[in-house]
Amino acid sequence: MNGRHLNILFVEDSEPDYITTRDLLAEIKEWQFNLERVSTYEAAVDKLSRNSYDICLLNYQLSRRNGMDVLPGVVEHDKTPPLILLTTAEDRPGLLRLLKPGSLIT
Repeated sequence: MNGRHLNILFVEDSEPDYITTRDLLAEIKEWQFNLERVSTYEAAVDKLSRNSYDICLLNYQLSRRNGMDVLPGVVEHDKTPPLILLTTAEDRPGLLRLLKPGSLIT
């Protein structure tokens, strides 16, 4: 181990998806990952406002909300880390709107 460490907030409501991600990260021996999972939008906003993370993995479809609902609340905090949006969604126009400059400003 060479001291490379990442604190990750994983916003995911699917237990199997969490387990798969955790196990895949464990296979990367060059890095140490602290993967903290929350399963709701509210918990993600709370964690991001109170803690420091190196990166946030965010499921686009989260229970009754999707990335369009969740992202603006998540990025309004000073401590917001880089976000990676995970999706299998078919909402291509909606996803493309998220990528446009200023799209998260409400």
